Amino acid sequence: QDPSFIIGGLIVALLLLLAVLGPELAPYNPYIRSELQMVDGVMKKAPIDPCPTYPLGTNPYGVDMISLLLYGAQTTLMIAVSATIIRVMLGLILGSLAGWFPGSVLDRIVVGLIEFLAAIPSIILAIIVLLAIGIRTGQIAFIIALSVVGWGEIAQIIRSHVLSIRNEEFIQAAKAVGLTTMETLSRHVLPNLTATVVTMAALEAGSALLLLSEIGLIEIFIGGGFFIPGDPGTPSVTIPEIPEWGALIGTNWRYFQARPWLTLSPAVAFFIAILGFNLLGYGLQRFIKRGRFYPSGVSVFRFMAVVVVILFGIQYTFAHTGPETEYKPKSEQFDVTRAWGDIAYFTNETYGGRTTGTAGAMVAASYIEDQFEEQGLTPLMTGSYQQLYRVSQGRITTVPELHVGGDDEYVYTFSDGVAFDPYEASNSHGSVETETAYFVVNPVEYPRFYALPGGSMLVFGETTNATSRLLIIEDEAFPSFQYAPPFIGPASFLGFWPQFVIKRSLAAELLARQGYDLDQLEVEGKEYGRGFIKQLDFPMEIFFGMEYEYALGENVIGYIPGSDARIQTNRILVVADYAGPAAIEGDIYPGADDNASGVSVMLEVIRLWNEQAFTPKRTVVFMATSESGAAYFTQEPILTASENDNWTVVILEGLAAGEPDLSIIQSDGNLARMFLDSAKQMKVDVNRGGEYDFFFLTSDNEESWGMTSLGNYVGIVISRPGDELSGGPQDFREHLNPAYLEDAGKVISHFLMMLSSP
Repeated sequence: QDPSFIIGGLIVALLLLLAVLGPELAPYNPYIRSELQMVDGVMKKAPIDPCPTYPLGTNPYGVDMISLLLYGAQTTLMIAVSATIIRVMLGLILGSLAGWFPGSVLDRIVVGLIEFLAAIPSIILAIIVLLAIGIRTGQIAFIIALSVVGWGEIAQIIRSHVLSIRNEEFIQAAKAVGLTTMETLSRHVLPNLTATVVTMAALEAGSALLLLSEIGLIEIFIGGGFFIPGDPGTPSVTIPEIPEWGALIGTNWRYFQARPWLTLSPAVAFFIAILGFNLLGYGLQRFIKRGRFYPSGVSVFRFMAVVVVILFGIQYTFAHTGPETEYKPKSEQFDVTRAWGDIAYFTNETYGGRTTGTAGAMVAASYIEDQFEEQGLTPLMTGSYQQLYRVSQGRITTVPELHVGGDDEYVYTFSDGVAFDPYEASNSHGSVETETAYFVVNPVEYPRFYALPGGSMLVFGETTNATSRLLIIEDEAFPSFQYAPPFIGPASFLGFWPQFVIKRSLAAELLARQGYDLDQLEVEGKEYGRGFIKQLDFPMEIFFGMEYEYALGENVIGYIPGSDARIQTNRILVVADYAGPAAIEGDIYPGADDNASGVSVMLEVIRLWNEQAFTPKRTVVFMATSESGAAYFTQEPILTASENDNWTVVILEGLAAGEPDLSIIQSDGNLARMFLDSAKQMKVDVNRGGEYDFFFLTSDNEESWGMTSLGNYVGIVISRPGDELSGGPQDFREHLNPAYLEDAGKVISHFLMMLSSP
């Protein structure tokens, strides 16, 4: 008959139901950003105002607010409920022991801790604990921080109750009959505390939610978020990777005056949740005071058992609900045998490799086309799966050799990690010699090259990549090597001068010869917000030869149309490169790991989806590319496309050799978090790499970060650190690991299913 108890109970029950079913009820996928969308026949840029399509509008990145709230309910309530249970357990145990042994060392320690914690503002203490643990550790850091903050008040209340109970006659009688301390606490003290504990638990849940909202307001998110640096005209922002109500407040409060719904919707969600737990707590309190709650037969072990069951029940429920679990059994049907057969076909020695424009590449492209047709993929508007284009293709006439040192000369070749830069082509051959070199690292977001006075060679290290860039610059007005203008290939400010890439390990070795540590230099460069320039005082000479000619490239493209017309301009592009490098000095590169493994996984995912009649909500485009094919597609997508389209690109490469863990590099933290969730479902370990700005060249050869002339692109690269044979002449199927290929296929299939769902 108590309105508070009834209303509070209904709200809490509804919240728990949303926590379990929220991801299934969400109309859109909150991990996919769509900043430009066609809404009700009108192209709009996010944030989109509330409308029939989005009743609560979207955030500044085009993500539906209702979907964010529904997904966020699970994370938010999981943290609050878990922290509340730990708070109550700590307060109950420490408060009971302190009250039972008043004046003891334990009592003084507990009381001292309570007074110490009370002197620090809750939000300050929570932030200190979060930063000490590390917000990158995920939800566990927030659960611990919220637990540490709140247990003191509970312990203080429990202690006062125990101090009162311990002098009661029934306690004296229990001691008289020979009950031990634990038996007395279990049989006679705990039952008299249960009512108080239950009431405080409901109230503490509301307190935990309030603190979680305050932490979110100052932009401290689970996992640390995805940082996007600004420029003089745009402020830096942090995008939360995991939907959570506090993060929604923290990322949207700046828009309150212009678009108040962005902040009000998560704020109202917090208000309703906190109100529900408080009403339930006050209702329980009045219910107990009326003498209608008589706990009996309660023991410490039974109480602990109930708590454990609740915790595991919550974890089990969350882990076995939602689309993640629905797609898991489907993804487990990935047939590695068929994918293994694909690799065998691509690496057949009789094809002579798969260099773009050769017979081997044509055979591989034809095979992929047949597979697309057999699995029912929709062809292009031309009626075929082919996208033909002209590409400038390099042929090495002299393998690069880097000679370092005078009398003590070291020679580094292709096998040591010296190669032509594939993104800075040049027609050139000859040699360059220098007595002084400079090593430069600039850790700012957009790398810049330095012109150094008096130097004839510049080594530029990119801190986020596994390779460093080696640029040859001559002191003389005219370089000593020969060149053949006009320049063929992607343009650069260096024009026709040759460029090379060297492995990071080689860059570190060169620095070490002068007493520098590359790792330490990079740390210092980032710490002080600048790069570093180090002079290398030993002679270097590099020999090289490269010729370019035009060849016919072919992208093989097919797609599965999305079933949801509302998001028809939001496409997923799955890319794997089937082409390989040209033969060097008679050595053919079979490319089993690099990159027949990526194409084979893509083909098997298509077969798996077809067999299980999986229909994605978003259009999924599968593309097997030859040399420079991905860049060409962004300019000539050959599908119905415009500058307002949104493309989520998933790049597959090198999946079956080397390290046991998969590796990802992402341009969008949400994609990384989503992939990690899929890997967790499939029980596959993943190493998370750094972030990068996903971009292609626009039609006028100007860099446009995150956008090309025909669409907005974000992406993720899924790979595995290969072994010493990957990418070389011995990259045959025999050195691959079928188990690695199967793990990658299962996770990628699950990830793409999640990505293509609403």
